[in-house]
Amino acid sequence: MKRMITFIGAILVFLGFALVTQPAQNANNKLAQHKVIKVGILQLVSHPALNQIHQGIISGLKDEGFKEGKNIKVKFQNAQGDQSNLKTMAQQLANRDDILFGIATPAAQSLVNAANKTTPVMMAGISNPVGGGLVESEKRPGANVTGS
Repeated sequence: MKRMITFIGAILVFLGFALVTQPAQNANNKLAQHKVIKVGILQLVSHPALNQIHQGIISGLKDEGFKEGKNIKVKFQNAQGDQSNLKTMAQQLANRDDILFGIATPAAQSLVNAANKTTPVMMAGISNPVGGGLVESEKRPGANVTGS
């Protein structure tokens, strides 16, 4: 649980940094100063532990000042254990969102396969990210994937 809290804290710091630096990078563009960050969350199946991770992400975002529709837009998809749904849902989220969260190994794998190499993919509820082919190592994940 402590590792999950640390993971969610790291995600929130990343989102806060993205929200703060985006306007500075686009100072000449007034619309960019009010960009809404689009977050996609893909969950493998409804399960108390996985649902708790989902709720923890949402609560953490709210605690950090993110407000749905104002500075963040969250789209949640649940594949209900259907592997073919995972691929379709992952592609939909990857095509529209700035940051992706995969809850459980198959969901994270689907997002990694669907996303481009610059879209951050956060993973949670993963027992073996190296064995699942999600990261190169736990100390140096590499690419655009991180989490636990």
